[in-house]
Amino acid sequence: MEKTVIIFNSRYPKIHPEVKRVNRKSVTWAEEMGIISADQMGLLESEKIAWLTARGFPDLDFDVLQMATDWTVLFCLLDDHIENLQGSDSVMNFLAEVLQVLKYGTCPSGALGDCGFLRAAGDLHRRFFAIGSTEWIEQLIQRVGALFSAFHEESVRRHAGKPSSLADYLRLREETVGLQVLFEFFYLKGTNVEGSTPSSCFRSRDLSRQASRIVGMENDIFTIGKELDSGDQSNVILSIMTELDVSIRVAMDEAVRMYEMEISSFAIKCRNLKFDSDESSLGAYALMLTDWINGHSIWARETARYH
Repeated sequence: MEKTVIIFNSRYPKIHPEVKRVNRKSVTWAEEMGIISADQMGLLESEKIAWLTARGFPDLDFDVLQMATDWTVLFCLLDDHIENLQGSDSVMNFLAEVLQVLKYGTCPSGALGDCGFLRAAGDLHRRFFAIGSTEWIEQLIQRVGALFSAFHEESVRRHAGKPSSLADYLRLREETVGLQVLFEFFYLKGTNVEGSTPSSCFRSRDLSRQASRIVGMENDIFTIGKELDSGDQSNVILSIMTELDVSIRVAMDEAVRMYEMEISSFAIKCRNLKFDSDESSLGAYALMLTDWINGHSIWARETARYH
């Protein structure tokens, strides 16, 4: 893709003024937790993960943005780690432990100190409870559980050598791209979309899932070369190749067409919102989703993670 898609020209994504500080602190946090070693800090720094979250949440309080960025670092490193585990049962058991620690602060074995991922999850658990309400934490953990379930389903298919249908792949990708969890941090600004009206609740979920599909497809388009080199089959372009029995060039064109259709559909839905009365909170939510879509499109060109 040769251009950055900007849905609303007036919403060219801002970036949080503390982005450099947040990125440095996240890299240091990952090393202190033991998820990465000291000699891996430079690579994680070059992935510029804070430049993604700071565009998605340009106005969050510093501590909340730091927490969201640290979660995103953990999410990315977890995604890398589980691809190297032997067997889908190992993936399921490992993710179950991480989820347990995020939810309760402890795991059955009690051995948080033996695993950097569990130490990091324990630290995030403490910070979640220091900032968020019980209701918010329950919703966040529910989203993480759905993400981990999708990771496990993806690993079952990967280890079985069984390609997903395009419909199944897109369903999973809505979760595995990870944004459904990150979108929950929006509610720490005090805006209640889910509880406004049944219509707003349905529409916010529809918009959030569509935003996830858009970012997931763009991620796949940018990373196809990297995934072909590694043998990873989890990519929309490869699913299209299999389903339609076409060349990679044709599949790439089809993926871009699908992506552009999703962008157009999302933009129309957002433009039809009324940014007053009962829909004001939904409008704010849609603008946040727009920042994430636009911010990811820029970040994809500057992060070392996609190349």
